[in-house]
Amino acid sequence: MVNYLTVSKEEYDDIMAGFHSERFEIIEKGDWISEGKYESREVVVLEKETGKYYAAGQSRSGSYFTDYEWENDLDLVEVKPVEVTKIEYKVVK
Repeated sequence: MVNYLTVSKEEYDDIMAGFHSERFEIIEKGDWISEGKYESREVVVLEKETGKYYAAGQSRSGSYFTDYEWENDLDLVEVKPVEVTKIEYKVVK
């Protein structure tokens, strides 16, 4: 079961702008991921009172040169930190 937390428009805007608040601490602010005309990003926050992590998503379509249409979801989804091992390949000398 997925847990959601609904926030106010003002709280959501602060989160997406990267502002810390009394309630939330910004943990990770993702870069925009481009899929042609559409872009999306995710911001992970810590709710200080509960110690729970939440992800806030945002998407936009349009162009930097014209104007963007924004899609915002005021429901944050609960997430948890997970350690990931990454394998890289280096040139053998």
